Amino acid sequence: MSLKKNPYLYDKKLSKSIYSLIYKLENNFLLKYKNNTLDNYKDYLQIAFSKDYIPCRNDYLILGLYYLVYDLYDIEDSHKVIALEYDKNKLHKLYKNLQVIKWKIKVNRDFKGNYLFKTWQNNWQS
Repeated sequence: MSLKKNPYLYDKKLSKSIYSLIYKLENNFLLKYKNNTLDNYKDYLQIAFSKDYIPCRNDYLILGLYYLVYDLYDIEDSHKVIALEYDKNKLHKLYKNLQVIKWKIKVNRDFKGNYLFKTWQNNWQS
């Protein structure tokens, strides 16, 4: 069975909580993986790009991206009025991380050679 564009690789029970978390700009929703609570974006992204079978891979990717932006924009501290108030090094780190994530989404495969994420850019993916 081909799962075009990953329509089933998320947990429907968690989707409302994830939407709410992002909408409210909170950081209090943490997933567990192998009985360990994940508390930073690196853990989420590492699981999202793991070659192992991850049943809800998209949840880890979305939360990893969200917590990456949340952390590097210091959303918890306060809103910034102008761009000069942001840490230039953190913004550069965010840009580099997003470039790596973009590349990994397009090319990473599991142990069986299947792409971890189907993308609209690569409709030839099976």
